[in-house]
Amino acid sequence: MDTKHIAQVLQDKKLQKHLNTKINRQFKTCRYIGDIVISEDEYILLKAYLCSICRKYLNTSERYITSPIFAVALVQIGIHNYDGRFWPHVEREIGMELPGSYQKWIGRSFYKTLEKYNKYKVAENEMMNNILLHCFITNYYASDLFDFLFAYYQIDLERDLTSNSKEMRDYLMQSMASGENTARAYKIKKHTSDAVAFNTRGCKIRVGKILRFMDNALFYGLFPRTSQNRIAQLFCKWADESKKFDQAKKAIAGLTKRGEKRYCSPYLRYNGNQNRFELVLPPQYIHLATNEELPNLHWKIAFSNVEKTLEAEPENCVTGCKTRIVSDIYIPSDNIFDSIRIELIKNDAEVIHKFTNIRAACIRFFDNNWELIHYTDALPIGDAFAFTHTEDALYTDSDAVYNCEYLNGLNLYSMELIKGDIIRLPDGRALPVGSALEDGLLKNNLKNGVYVMREGVKHPVFSAVPSIYFRMSPTQERGTLIRINEEKYRFDIARAIKCNTQDKTDEYGYILRLSDYGTSE
Repeated sequence: MDTKHIAQVLQDKKLQKHLNTKINRQFKTCRYIGDIVISEDEYILLKAYLCSICRKYLNTSERYITSPIFAVALVQIGIHNYDGRFWPHVEREIGMELPGSYQKWIGRSFYKTLEKYNKYKVAENEMMNNILLHCFITNYYASDLFDFLFAYYQIDLERDLTSNSKEMRDYLMQSMASGENTARAYKIKKHTSDAVAFNTRGCKIRVGKILRFMDNALFYGLFPRTSQNRIAQLFCKWADESKKFDQAKKAIAGLTKRGEKRYCSPYLRYNGNQNRFELVLPPQYIHLATNEELPNLHWKIAFSNVEKTLEAEPENCVTGCKTRIVSDIYIPSDNIFDSIRIELIKNDAEVIHKFTNIRAACIRFFDNNWELIHYTDALPIGDAFAFTHTEDALYTDSDAVYNCEYLNGLNLYSMELIKGDIIRLPDGRALPVGSALEDGLLKNNLKNGVYVMREGVKHPVFSAVPSIYFRMSPTQERGTLIRINEEKYRFDIARAIKCNTQDKTDEYGYILRLSDYGTSE
C-alpha cells in the first residue's frame, strides 16, 4: 500500500469516527474480538492508534489501560501476522521496539480490558495467548484448520453432512480443544484450541459453516466468494490452492449423485457374478480418547450353528478410528433366512457395536442393486426381488409379481411394486407397498386429487372397485354381517384374505374385495 494512500487514511476524520463508533458498539457483544470486521483502511488507523498509545503510556507510571480499540488493534495484528511469532510483528507494524517490560504492560492492559468487558481469557501471564485466543484462527494458520476439517469431512463423515450428528460434533470439539499436543489434531494451533475450549457452542456453529462451504464447493461448485466474512475469504483461498481439495473434486467430477448408498449396519446382498449371497460389514466409527492408540478390533458373526471371527482393520481418522469395509463373507443359501448376529469387539473384551438388524424371516426382499431391503410395516415402491424356500410361495392379487424362477436352490420372484399393492408372505402376513395398512378402504385404486361432492362432503374416486381392510378376532368370523350400500351380507371367510398382524393381540387382519359382494364399477 503506497504512502500517499496511508497518509490520506490517517487524515480521514470521518473514517476514524466511524471506526470508534463501530468498535465501541460491537465490543460489548462480540464473543471473540476478532469477529469485529475491520477493513484494510481501518487496520491502518488501528496500527497508528496502537503506536500512539504505546508512545504515550509506556514511559509513564500508568500500570495499565483498558481500551476496546487498543484490544482490537492487537487482535488484528495477530490475525494478519501471527506465524508462531507475535511481538516482532507488533514492533514492525507500529514502528517501535518493545522490550520485555513494554510487552508486559501491553499484555496486562489487554488482560484488564478483557476482565472489564467480561471476555474470554486464559491466565494473565499468558499475554500472547490471550490476544491470539480472540483471533479464533490467524490468516497464516487458516490452511491448517481447513486441512484438518477437510480430513474430518472426508474420512469421519465420508463427505456426508447428515453423518455430522451431535455426538460426532462433540467428538470433533474434544479433538480440537486438545489441539497440537495430540497426534490427530496436531494442525490445530493453541489459539484455536483455546477458542474452542472457551466457546464450544460458538465454535460448533463456525465449524458447521466451514463444513457446508466444503460440501457446497465440492459437489456444486458454489464458493462464498462475495462474502465479506474473513473465514469465508480464507476458505476460498484455501480451496483454490489445496491439492487435496483439488484431488477430491476430480474424484467426484461427473457424479450426478453423492455416490453409492451408504450403510451403517451390516446387510445381505446377492452377488450375481458369483451366484452367491454375501454379508457386507460397512465401515464402523470408534471414538478414541486423546492420544489413545489404535485398538485391536475383530468381528464376531453367528448364524444357525456357525460362528466366524474376522479381523477388523482400523484406520486413524480425525476423532477416532474407522474399520475398513468387509464385503465378501459367504452366506449359504439355506442360511439367508436365519437370524444373523454380529458384534464388533475391541481389545478382545469390549463389545463396542452389536447388530441384530438381520432377523430370522421366511422371505428376503432385495432392491434393484440386489441389496437387502429392511422394512417394518411396508415395502418401498419400485423394482424388487424376493427369495423364499422352494416349499414356500408368495402371493399377490395385483400384477406386482411378473416372474418366478428357481435360482440357487430357492424361489426367486421378480416384482414391480406400486403404492397400494398387497404382498402375502409365506407366514400368512400381508405386506403393503408404500404405506402401512390402515382400517378402511385400501388406496391402490384411488385417483389422487379426484373426488365427488355430495351434500357438502368430499367422496374419493377409485379407478376400480376398492378393497377394504379391517381387524377382528377370529371368534367373530361366524355371525359377522357386512353392510355395503345399505345391503347386508354375511361375512364369508372363503372370500377374505386373512393375514397375521405384527402386534401381540389375538386379532387378525382381513382384506375383502368389495367386488365379491355385488359391488360393481
